Amino acid sequence: MLTVQRFDRDGVRGRKHYLSAQSLLLAEEGEVVSCLDLIHCMRARCKDFIADARELWCRLMFKLLINSVEAELRKIGFLYAGHDRWVLAPAIDMTPGVKPRLPSTAAQIAELGPQCDVQSLLDLSTTFVLPRAEALGFLSTLVDLIRRWRTVASQFVVGMKPNEMDMLEGVMSNKHFREAEDIVGALRTRA
Repeated sequence: MLTVQRFDRDGVRGRKHYLSAQSLLLAEEGEVVSCLDLIHCMRARCKDFIADARELWCRLMFKLLINSVEAELRKIGFLYAGHDRWVLAPAIDMTPGVKPRLPSTAAQIAELGPQCDVQSLLDLSTTFVLPRAEALGFLSTLVDLIRRWRTVASQFVVGMKPNEMDMLEGVMSNKHFREAEDIVGALRTRA
Protein backbone atom coordinates (compact mmCIF):
# COMPACT_ATOMS: atom_id res chain seq x y z
CA MET A 1 0.00 0.00 0.00
CA LEU A 2 1.25 3.47 -0.89
CA THR A 3 0.63 6.32 1.52
CA VAL A 4 1.20 9.89 0.38
CA GLN A 5 0.64 13.20 2.07
CA ARG A 6 -2.50 14.93 0.82
CA PHE A 7 -1.89 18.35 -0.68
CA ASP A 8 -5.26 19.64 0.55
CA ARG A 9 -4.51 18.89 4.21
CA ASP A 10 -2.31 20.70 6.69
CA GLY A 11 -1.21 18.90 9.85
CA VAL A 12 -1.67 22.09 11.89
CA ARG A 13 -4.73 23.85 10.48
CA GLY A 14 -6.59 20.94 8.94
CA ARG A 15 -8.16 21.09 5.51
CA LYS A 16 -6.95 23.66 2.97
CA HIS A 17 -9.47 25.46 0.78
CA TYR A 18 -9.42 23.97 -2.72
CA LEU A 19 -11.13 24.93 -5.98
CA SER A 20 -11.06 23.21 -9.34
CA ALA A 21 -10.27 25.42 -12.32
CA GLN A 22 -13.87 24.97 -13.38
CA SER A 23 -15.05 26.38 -10.03
CA LEU A 24 -12.49 29.19 -10.10
CA LEU A 25 -13.91 30.20 -13.48
CA LEU A 26 -17.50 29.80 -12.24
CA ALA A 27 -18.05 27.55 -15.28
CA GLU A 28 -21.21 25.49 -15.56
CA GLU A 29 -21.03 21.70 -15.76
CA GLY A 30 -20.30 20.73 -19.37
CA GLU A 31 -19.29 24.25 -20.37
CA VAL A 32 -16.21 24.25 -22.60
CA VAL A 33 -13.64 26.69 -21.28
CA SER A 34 -10.33 27.41 -22.95
CA CYS A 35 -6.95 27.61 -21.30
CA LEU A 36 -6.98 31.28 -22.38
CA ASP A 37 -10.03 31.83 -20.16
CA LEU A 38 -8.23 30.07 -17.32
CA ILE A 39 -5.05 32.14 -17.78
CA HIS A 40 -7.08 35.36 -17.77
CA CYS A 41 -8.72 34.33 -14.49
CA MET A 42 -5.40 33.21 -12.99
CA ARG A 43 -3.87 36.62 -13.76
CA ALA A 44 -6.47 38.22 -11.48
CA ARG A 45 -6.69 35.49 -8.81
CA CYS A 46 -3.28 33.82 -8.38
CA LYS A 47 -0.78 34.86 -5.75
CA ASP A 48 2.18 34.15 -8.08
CA PHE A 49 0.63 34.29 -11.53
CA ILE A 50 3.89 33.96 -13.47
CA ALA A 51 5.06 30.80 -11.68
CA ASP A 52 1.61 29.21 -11.82
CA ALA A 53 1.08 30.10 -15.50
CA ARG A 54 4.43 28.58 -16.46
CA GLU A 55 3.74 25.45 -14.42
CA LEU A 56 0.34 25.06 -16.06
CA TRP A 57 1.92 25.26 -19.53
CA CYS A 58 4.44 22.55 -18.57
CA ARG A 59 1.64 20.31 -17.29
CA LEU A 60 -0.42 20.80 -20.44
CA MET A 61 2.60 19.95 -22.60
CA PHE A 62 3.42 16.90 -20.48
CA LYS A 63 -0.17 15.64 -20.74
CA LEU A 64 -0.05 16.09 -24.50
CA LEU A 65 3.25 14.20 -24.77
CA ILE A 66 1.96 11.22 -22.78
CA ASN A 67 -1.28 11.13 -24.78
CA SER A 68 -3.39 11.90 -21.72
CA VAL A 69 -6.89 12.25 -23.11
CA GLU A 70 -8.51 13.94 -20.18
CA ALA A 71 -8.01 17.69 -19.87
CA GLU A 72 -10.96 18.30 -17.62
CA LEU A 73 -10.96 21.46 -15.57
CA ARG A 74 -11.92 19.50 -12.47
CA LYS A 75 -8.46 17.94 -12.58
CA ILE A 76 -6.64 21.27 -12.44
CA GLY A 77 -6.91 22.73 -8.97
CA PHE A 78 -6.01 25.70 -6.82
CA LEU A 79 -5.29 26.03 -3.10
CA TYR A 80 -6.24 29.13 -1.14
CA ALA A 81 -3.21 31.30 -0.32
CA GLY A 82 -4.99 33.99 1.72
CA HIS A 83 -6.09 37.52 0.90
CA ASP A 84 -8.39 36.31 -1.91
CA ARG A 85 -5.44 34.76 -3.78
CA TRP A 86 -4.89 31.19 -4.98
CA VAL A 87 -1.94 28.99 -5.99
CA LEU A 88 -1.89 26.15 -8.48
CA ALA A 89 -2.33 22.87 -6.59
CA PRO A 90 0.00 19.93 -7.20
CA ALA A 91 -0.74 17.97 -10.36
CA ILE A 92 -3.08 15.00 -10.19
CA ASP A 93 -4.07 12.27 -12.65
CA MET A 94 -1.06 12.56 -14.98
CA THR A 95 -1.67 9.12 -16.44
CA PRO A 96 -0.72 8.07 -19.99
CA GLY A 97 -3.78 7.62 -22.16
CA VAL A 98 -4.01 4.20 -23.74
CA LYS A 99 -6.74 5.30 -26.16
CA PRO A 100 -6.33 7.70 -29.08
CA ARG A 101 -7.30 11.31 -28.40
CA LEU A 102 -10.93 11.65 -29.48
CA PRO A 103 -13.29 14.62 -29.51
CA SER A 104 -15.02 14.91 -26.16
CA THR A 105 -18.15 16.67 -25.00
CA ALA A 106 -16.77 16.91 -21.45
CA ALA A 107 -15.71 20.26 -20.13
CA GLN A 108 -12.11 20.50 -21.23
CA ILE A 109 -9.47 23.01 -22.07
CA ALA A 110 -10.32 23.67 -25.70
CA GLU A 111 -6.70 24.11 -26.82
CA LEU A 112 -5.97 20.55 -25.69
CA GLY A 113 -8.66 19.17 -27.95
CA PRO A 114 -7.86 16.49 -30.51
CA GLN A 115 -6.41 19.01 -33.01
CA CYS A 116 -3.84 20.35 -30.54
CA ASP A 117 -0.23 19.55 -31.28
CA VAL A 118 3.14 20.40 -29.80
CA GLN A 119 3.71 23.33 -32.15
CA SER A 120 0.37 24.98 -31.31
CA LEU A 121 1.07 24.67 -27.59
CA LEU A 122 4.55 26.12 -28.16
CA ASP A 123 2.91 29.01 -30.02
CA LEU A 124 0.76 29.67 -26.92
CA SER A 125 3.75 29.73 -24.54
CA THR A 126 3.98 33.53 -24.33
CA THR A 127 0.36 33.61 -23.20
CA PHE A 128 1.60 31.61 -20.20
CA VAL A 129 4.34 34.21 -19.59
CA LEU A 130 6.88 31.76 -20.92
CA PRO A 131 9.22 33.13 -23.60
CA ARG A 132 9.55 30.76 -26.55
CA ALA A 133 13.23 30.02 -25.83
CA GLU A 134 12.37 28.92 -22.28
CA ALA A 135 9.40 26.90 -23.55
CA LEU A 136 11.73 25.08 -25.94
CA GLY A 137 14.07 24.41 -23.01
CA PHE A 138 11.22 22.94 -20.98
CA LEU A 139 10.15 20.87 -23.99
CA SER A 140 13.69 19.53 -24.34
CA THR A 141 13.73 18.56 -20.65
CA LEU A 142 10.34 16.84 -20.94
CA VAL A 143 11.49 14.87 -23.99
CA ASP A 144 14.63 13.73 -22.16
CA LEU A 145 12.60 12.68 -19.10
CA ILE A 146 9.93 10.84 -21.07
CA ARG A 147 12.56 9.00 -23.13
CA ARG A 148 13.66 7.35 -19.86
CA TRP A 149 10.18 6.11 -18.97
CA ARG A 150 11.10 2.41 -19.35
CA THR A 151 14.03 2.78 -16.94
CA VAL A 152 11.83 4.45 -14.32
CA ALA A 153 8.96 2.00 -14.88
CA SER A 154 11.25 -0.99 -14.28
CA GLN A 155 12.62 0.34 -10.98
CA PHE A 156 11.45 -1.29 -7.76
CA VAL A 157 9.30 1.69 -6.73
CA VAL A 158 7.14 1.40 -9.86
CA GLY A 159 7.78 -2.26 -10.62
CA MET A 160 6.23 -2.63 -14.05
CA LYS A 161 6.82 -5.96 -15.74
CA PRO A 162 8.24 -6.09 -19.30
CA ASN A 163 4.88 -7.16 -20.78
CA GLU A 164 3.16 -4.23 -19.04
CA MET A 165 5.76 -1.84 -20.47
CA ASP A 166 5.26 -3.36 -23.91
CA MET A 167 1.55 -2.49 -23.69
CA LEU A 168 2.46 1.15 -22.98
CA GLU A 169 5.09 1.46 -25.71
CA GLY A 170 2.62 2.64 -28.36
CA VAL A 171 1.15 5.17 -25.96
CA MET A 172 4.49 6.62 -24.93
CA SER A 173 5.71 6.72 -28.52
CA ASN A 174 2.71 8.68 -29.82
CA LYS A 175 2.63 11.25 -32.63
CA HIS A 176 2.89 14.21 -30.23
CA PHE A 177 5.98 12.81 -28.56
CA ARG A 178 7.57 12.12 -31.96
CA GLU A 179 6.75 15.71 -33.01
CA ALA A 180 8.44 16.99 -29.84
CA GLU A 181 11.49 14.80 -30.50
CA ASP A 182 11.75 16.26 -34.02
CA ILE A 183 11.53 19.84 -32.71
CA VAL A 184 14.13 19.19 -29.99
CA GLY A 185 16.38 17.30 -32.42
CA ALA A 186 16.29 20.22 -34.87
CA LEU A 187 17.20 22.62 -32.05
CA ARG A 188 20.14 20.50 -30.96
CA THR A 189 21.38 20.19 -34.54
CA ARG A 190 21.41 23.98 -34.91
CA ALA A 191 23.22 24.48 -31.58
